[in-house]
Parts: sequence; C-alpha cells; structure tokens
Amino acid sequence: MGGTRASKYGMKVTTMTAATVVALVFERTEPERWDGQFFALSTREQVRAYCRHNYIPAERAEEAELPLCLTKRGVLVRATRTT
Repeated sequence: MGGTRASKYGMKVTTMTAATVVALVFERTEPERWDGQFFALSTREQVRAYCRHNYIPAERAEEAELPLCLTKRGVLVRATRTT
C-alpha cells in the first residue's frame, strides 16, 4: 500500500496505519517501509506530463526546478497467523 487508499469498507489506510489495520486480523505483522527519491523528471515536458496525470495544476510544472526528484513512499506488510 502506498500513499492513502480507501478500502471497500470506507476505511482509509496509509503507510503509517497499514500495519495496525493488518494486525486487526493477523497476530504477527512485519511492516517494511520505504521513503526515497527513486525517479527524476529531467525535462519540463516530463514534469508537465506528471502534473497532468496526477491532476496537479499546470502552473506547478512551470515553477518546478529541474531535475525534479519524485519521492515514493510505501509499505509492504507481511503477516501471519499462529493458528
């Protein structure tokens, strides 16, 4: 789960709450979090495309310094039951 997602039950799960939510069902959880600059947009056109895709106002693409490094955050929760 990365970022914030709304589940089919209407509950919001974030990278900070995912392990807690999974622990409601599973006895043992092991969250593995990441937060890093994994991708750089090096041209103005790449920044414009990113803004369009993510519904970010077009003006922001023109204001961004290049290269624009995108930070990606997420969590993988491994869980097991003892029964």
